Amino acid sequence: MRRFSISELSSLRWSFYQDVIRYAASGFTSIGIWRQKVGDCDVLEAADFLHEMRMKVSSVHWAGGFTGGSGMSYDDAIEDAIDAIHLTSRVQGDCLIVHPGCRNGHTAGHARRLLLSALRTLVPIATDFGVKLAIEPMPCRTASAWTFLETLDCSLNLLSEFSEENLGLVLDLYHVGLNPEVYENLENMINRIALVQLSDRDYAATWPERRLMLGTGNVPFDKWFRRLHEMGYVGNYEIELHGRGVAEVDYARMLSDSLAFLADLTLDVFGNPLHDATQFRRPSSP
Repeated sequence: MRRFSISELSSLRWSFYQDVIRYAASGFTSIGIWRQKVGDCDVLEAADFLHEMRMKVSSVHWAGGFTGGSGMSYDDAIEDAIDAIHLTSRVQGDCLIVHPGCRNGHTAGHARRLLLSALRTLVPIATDFGVKLAIEPMPCRTASAWTFLETLDCSLNLLSEFSEENLGLVLDLYHVGLNPEVYENLENMINRIALVQLSDRDYAATWPERRLMLGTGNVPFDKWFRRLHEMGYVGNYEIELHGRGVAEVDYARMLSDSLAFLADLTLDVFGNPLHDATQFRRPSSP
């Protein structure tokens, strides 16, 4: 399953080793690592296990909190981010996701200055270790604890002083998949996109997040996949399913249903260039 990955946030009750084994058995060849799970293991052993299982790492989740809202001081957040860079390098992750932190009582300008200061420190370190950082903007009405960056435009303006090779953008279709303006302006950000995250939602989704299984909401994945492909996106698509909308879904079913949906979708949209999906397609009706 080249280019399709699944975040460990999708199987919270499984351990890191369970995730790797069961994702691989389901057909995935790439994983989005959650640092909290890897922190329960020996990092070198975890990296070796990924190599043995031929499992690539689409992302490492997460570093940040530079505004102090997560309980860390600015200096502590920088040190933690450096640790995350080292981990990402060790597991050869395609990107390290960055959540800047909430406003935490700061003015918008000061929060922005804190993030820029952090990035000016961290981007050169990440570059030395061959790690790409990726900012994830999220609407603050649903993610105010994680970031003060509400819009893609705000994020792109901030990223503009850094090279596209060193600092990218996470495009989460849960947040932007129903936004026609983002869809129409995709060409202006395509070179910045380091990762596309996947989960469905319906038009009425409000706080707290209510992510849905792929194909059960209103996100037009076929249009997004087609447009991303036409614009030249060649990165990973990472499934991220968590929260009340999928809380009762069995993890094994989550894996199989997600693969079946993506296999059918990519075959219909692309004639199947993203992966060899035929083995994962739902059987035809008799």
